[in-house]
Amino acid sequence: MNVDPSESPVPDEGQTSWTLVHAAAEGSQAALNQFAERYQATVRQTLAARWSRSRRIDWIDDAVQEVFVECIRPGGALAKADSHFSGGFRAYLFGVTRNVMLRHESRRVAGQLDQEEFVADEATVGKAFDREYARAIMKEASQRQRQIAESQSDAAVRRVELLNARFTEGIPIREIAQRWSVNPGWLHHEYSKARSEFLSALLDVVAASQPSATPAENQATCKELLSML
Repeated sequence: MNVDPSESPVPDEGQTSWTLVHAAAEGSQAALNQFAERYQATVRQTLAARWSRSRRIDWIDDAVQEVFVECIRPGGALAKADSHFSGGFRAYLFGVTRNVMLRHESRRVAGQLDQEEFVADEATVGKAFDREYARAIMKEASQRQRQIAESQSDAAVRRVELLNARFTEGIPIREIAQRWSVNPGWLHHEYSKARSEFLSALLDVVAASQPSATPAENQATCKELLSML
């Protein structure tokens, strides 16, 4: 989906999946832009898993657009979204994407789909969706952690930067310690604390995406998402 950056303010990192959904359904362009920015890659990679090695690769752009049109049209998926949807936001978004995928295939081939044209069955497509969704959630959790850190202290912000250096840039702890001119033992302690803070932020994000789940279920979902990466 094409969004206009000039119409999108700096994202409110406190926005949850469901608050974005409901704000977009009520006509907020900023919420729609954030919704598309956050989940467009998830939708695209899910469809690519289905079509990328077939003659249908040219369908991807149209189908991505169709998923978001389905979400925002009057009476569409966003307007009908229920935060207590069984399986939470993850199941909701996959359901919309899957429905568009199957409808797109059926319409394009007039109901005569040759399944051998596709390299991925629905189970494989579901795994592709889960992997990309997990990445989106990790990014959201990282933003959540930074938001909390900025409200606390410079040391907390530094721990976010430590995680970024370790995981995004792939720099070993000992090298980070050298660059920052700090004791490696102390930095390992800060690294452990940073990981705990990230997991707490991840739990916040997961709990907001599936409000009907119990704390134990949210913990299990966090572990499941981490295992998908």
